[in-house]
Amino acid sequence: MLLIGCAIVVNYANAQTYNVANNGALPANTPQIGIGTITPTNALQVSAPNINIAQFGLSTAPTGFIKITSGSSAGGSFLPVIDATSTIPNTPFNSNASLPSLIIRANGISDNGTSPLMIFRSAIAGALVTNRPLFQWQQGDGTPKMTMDKDGNVGIGATSTTNAKLKVQTTASNNTPDDFAGLSIERQTTTGTRRLFMVPHLNGFGYNQLSTSGDFGILWTDGAVVGGSNSSSGLVIGTFGSNNGIRIASNGNVGIGTNLASNTYNGTANYFKLSVNGSVRAKEIIVNTNWADFVFEKNYKLKTLAEVEQYINANGHLPEIPTATDIETNGGNLGELVKLQMQKIEELTLYMIEQNKKLSELNEAVQKQQIQALKINK
Repeated sequence: MLLIGCAIVVNYANAQTYNVANNGALPANTPQIGIGTITPTNALQVSAPNINIAQFGLSTAPTGFIKITSGSSAGGSFLPVIDATSTIPNTPFNSNASLPSLIIRANGISDNGTSPLMIFRSAIAGALVTNRPLFQWQQGDGTPKMTMDKDGNVGIGATSTTNAKLKVQTTASNNTPDDFAGLSIERQTTTGTRRLFMVPHLNGFGYNQLSTSGDFGILWTDGAVVGGSNSSSGLVIGTFGSNNGIRIASNGNVGIGTNLASNTYNGTANYFKLSVNGSVRAKEIIVNTNWADFVFEKNYKLKTLAEVEQYINANGHLPEIPTATDIETNGGNLGELVKLQMQKIEELTLYMIEQNKKLSELNEAVQKQQIQALKINK
């Protein structure tokens, strides 16, 4: 046995020379080398007194190296970490930014810039990745937290990756709102965190007051207020570089083919709950509005036909009806226009009833005159 500063131990029991050039295999009586231990039980055993275990590098590239450490400083706890790093602060392992910092490769083929950075391969017959998960991340008790299967399907929080390229499964373990958020996409900005997230249990903990049990939601938060709740941002579903798509504003207004910039009517901002820049086809439209039956009330003041004629001559349109310029410029309230049309129909009905009374009275007077004339002629 040879001791070098009590740091490296070589057990020379049955020492001899071995040729390992062919396949790298060592015979059973291979010497055991210990670093940090005087009783190695493996061909090479390293026992470090702290979290830094080993470091490997090249003399031709002295600033870059691969290091094996422990990710835990707790006593009796070991969390192995393989780290590609550099002795120059804030500098990647490879000075050429187009090359990766760390390659784990299962063969000796030189990297040509297009080969995978990491390869998982099973060499056990009957246990290829076609028959088992390719990758799985487990917590301490063995519960799977992330799984990638043979087809590249990924499951997060799910034990199964079937039926989806990405499957996210959550459980309400702590009864907090974030337990119900299935998928979150975030971007840090100077004003806060902007986040798009999907919520399979939308009505849980007041994600949205409109929701009911069983609703699924896609929500957008701009992070501009405390708690990251919606304040001014909209959710857009559309194609890139065009005005086509749907925009849902934070106040619930919806624009199709419009960004809702012109959503003011009669001086009221954010007036329309639905704005469509184009044609709309529907089999049925229901409009809830006030109706015009007040025309038939006893105290309704019906203009005389002479007054109506005078108004038309002065203004060029019926009383209470918007002008052509108003409609062309500002559009028209469909419910209000239908009500006004019904008001005019009911007024016309009253005019016709009045005219019918006058015609009946006139006919009665004519008949009386005719009877009187016949009596005189006799």
